[in-house]
Amino acid sequence: MRDPEKWLIGAVCHASRGYWRREVRTEPLPRGFSEQPDPGSLNAEDRLVSKLTVALALSHLPERCGRVLRMYYLDGYSHAELGKQLGTTPGYAAQILHDCRQRLRKIYRRLARERTR
Repeated sequence: MRDPEKWLIGAVCHASRGYWRREVRTEPLPRGFSEQPDPGSLNAEDRLVSKLTVALALSHLPERCGRVLRMYYLDGYSHAELGKQLGTTPGYAAQILHDCRQRLRKIYRRLARERTR
């Protein structure tokens, strides 16, 4: 059987070392920190407007392009898998994807120009 006193001393030493390992990594916050804005919140309005513009641009795309972009970017389909879903070759599926991205880019730019007017 273990000696309870030695076990307790060992446990306290181990816990103390863990505490100091964590504390050494902390730094005090700079003065006036509470007055500084969160860097993640800077330009939040611009990011929100951009996301909404992308959503609006996606809604202007033909259904097929929206589906192709969704399968590639959200569902992670490869060109080969896209080709299989579309009933065509992987090369032509890549071309369709390229055309859809180009359409989306044009729509997005037009909407962004309208937004700045």
